[in-house]
Amino acid sequence: MTALFTVLTGIALIWTTITYLHVSNAVNEYLPPQFQDYENSRYAFSEWALRHPTPLSVQAEYVRFVKGSIFMWLGGGLAPPFNRKAGQYGLRLRASGGFSLGRVFRNQVFENLRAELQEGRGPE
Repeated sequence: MTALFTVLTGIALIWTTITYLHVSNAVNEYLPPQFQDYENSRYAFSEWALRHPTPLSVQAEYVRFVKGSIFMWLGGGLAPPFNRKAGQYGLRLRASGGFSLGRVFRNQVFENLRAELQEGRGPE
């Protein structure tokens, strides 16, 4: 099971990296001039990826990227607990797996809640 989750995580990592680069380059065309350079565009990317001037096809790719990154972190988090023969190294793997699962939880729950609070909607 560890090998399966590791391979699936590697595939998800490669796919999300390629998708991120594609969407990032497409979104950079629609960013305001103050965000055109790399330093500032990386902070504005997730905000502007789903805004109006961005075409729907690019927005759909961004949503696929977010879904792929969830599977990547989830696969990375689930791989270590199935490795029973690793000894002390397995303990480190389990800790990194817990960190990965915690990151998925933080990204999905807290970031969505923060976005809702900024929009003034509040939790439903």
